[in-house]
Formats: sequence, C-alpha cells, structure tokens
Amino acid sequence: MTFFPRMTPMLSGAVFGAAHALVDLVTVSVAFAVARIYGIPVVYGVSVVLLYDVIAFAGQAPIGAIVDRMGSWRMPAQLGIILIALSVPLLEWSPLAAVVVTALGNALFHVGAGALSLQYAPGRAAIPGLFV
Repeated sequence: MTFFPRMTPMLSGAVFGAAHALVDLVTVSVAFAVARIYGIPVVYGVSVVLLYDVIAFAGQAPIGAIVDRMGSWRMPAQLGIILIALSVPLLEWSPLAAVVVTALGNALFHVGAGALSLQYAPGRAAIPGLFV
C-alpha cells in the first residue's frame, strides 16, 4: 500500500500541493502549540520554533543527499507523513520530542514529495509549482 499511487502528472502535482499545505499546517501548529499548551515564556517559545526551523529546513539538504543515495523518493515522503501524524499525540507526552519529530517529518516530506513532483515533469515548472 502506498500513500502516493500512480496518477497523471497534473493530478499528482495537485495532490502533492494539497498534502504540502496540510503538512505545513500540522507541523507549524505542533511547534506553536508547545508554547501555547505549556505556557512557556516567549523566549523559550521562540527557541522551540527556531529548533523546528533548523531541523525542518536545514535538515532537507542532508536528508536529500541520503535519499539520493537510496534512490527512493516515495519512502521519505510517506515516512514524513507518518512522523507528522505521530507528532500530534506526542505533544502530551513530550513537547520537545513532538517538535523534533514533526520537524523531521516535514523535512522528509518536502524532500520526497518535492523530488517526486520534479520527476513527473522533468524540465517543466507547472507540476512542481502545484506542489509548492
């Protein structure tokens, strides 16, 4: 079973774009929820968001290098979605773990789904544009 069955390129771009919006919504919500739910001071809240940003965005380059060696883009995209889903219930158990897991899931999803969207239409911009 795969989260991303074979589809037409344009439909794939639209599905990846919708998934991208949902992934970003959930991951950013988890990062900000830590500060809100636990009532931590603003300076720590900013630190939590910065931790999320470093892992989610700076993590894409090393994850991309690893994924390129593996040669599979579907697996990291799917693993990213699973980690993001797991991060929500982690909020109650460990807020820091929730932020790290959601940020890692975000990086994995962006690398995998981004590579897949580029693969669907090499040298074209419409499908990756739908993803973004």
